[in-house]
Amino acid sequence: MSKSTTERVINVGPQGDAAIDERGADKEYELPQIPRNSSPDEVVFLTHILSLKTAALVHLGIINDYGEEIDLEVAKQMIDILEVLEKRTKGHLSYEESRHLAASIKELKVAYLSVTQ
Repeated sequence: MSKSTTERVINVGPQGDAAIDERGADKEYELPQIPRNSSPDEVVFLTHILSLKTAALVHLGIINDYGEEIDLEVAKQMIDILEVLEKRTKGHLSYEESRHLAASIKELKVAYLSVTQ
């Protein structure tokens, strides 16, 4: 995606509702902040979620700081990995971890659908 084109920004609300906003190319992306009072394990897990999410957004072409090549197969793999993490860690996550993981999955699914349509 070139700098002159419109980029899609995916917004996910606290209840998991997602919306797509068309924004100009000058939009800067902000990743969710990790709470300051998080345990070291929680920070590692949240950082892992954010890295997978960021990789998926790059492969979907939504974040294009690393090139403009879209790879939907790899993006789908990242979403699948996050879904497996959600399934396998159910009942073992803090509220913040669970919330970030669920919101990331929903956001990425909406982004994937918007790119493939």
